[in-house]
Amino acid sequence: TRIQDGRVDLAACGPLAALDSGVPVQAFRNGAGISLTLGKQAYASGLGCMGQTALEYPLNRQFSTFEVTVGIDAIANGRGSVEFKILVDGVERKKSGPMSGMTLAKTLLVEKLENAERLLLWVDDTGDGAENDLANWVNPVLRVKETEP
Repeated sequence: TRIQDGRVDLAACGPLAALDSGVPVQAFRNGAGISLTLGKQAYASGLGCMGQTALEYPLNRQFSTFEVTVGIDAIANGRGSVEFKILVDGVERKKSGPMSGMTLAKTLLVEKLENAERLLLWVDDTGDGAENDLANWVNPVLRVKETEP
């Protein structure tokens, strides 16, 4: 995993485990396999998925924060509904609340990860099926914790 300026791009890392709803998670692309876009903004880095999806990453007490912007891809044309959740060591730490294709992108920040072992990114289809649920996790960045001399 490449560390640049104390940051790790999670899109460049393979998950420890993944569960998807039949459509594989795409790195650097949306769930349909094309460019990641939220609103009118295109993103170079991120993870695209559809419907019910869970991605687990090892943290191994090496990071201090995780930051990501979430939303439904623009190609859904305002349709779709999902909720993004971030769990750390099995405890929910952040969630987006229900988001439709009309909801503006949200940035989620999870702090105090210094003692954390696992990060779980979860997308819930909000109970109405996965149609148009092109869920994007864009610019997912882990910040390496500072070590004491």
